[in-house]
Amino acid sequence: MEIQLSAQHYKNTMSYIAIYAVIGVMSGLIFDIMMTYLLLVSPDTANTIASYMGFSTFVASFIAIFAPKTGFKKIMMLAVVATASSLLLISSTQDKWLISFAVFLVMTGTG
Repeated sequence: MEIQLSAQHYKNTMSYIAIYAVIGVMSGLIFDIMMTYLLLVSPDTANTIASYMGFSTFVASFIAIFAPKTGFKKIMMLAVVATASSLLLISSTQDKWLISFAVFLVMTGTG
């Protein structure tokens, strides 16, 4: 039995796979490279990363509640943009408050 996919369904599937792959790469960066960098730049943030992970998971699950109304693709695309821009912010600033906020956004975006 062969399944026929509409063009829109195929486009949605491909965009989901692409976005999910980018988020997977971003989460790999978080747990390897970003942690090492945070230990050098902001040790306090690196030492409390478990708190950031817990709170960001809570916020990400709250955001997922709105997926049926706003659309999963929009939320995923926003997560990719927020994660990428937060990683750039972390690497370009020395302000500990901005780094903490950016770490929270990165964790939420990949959660």
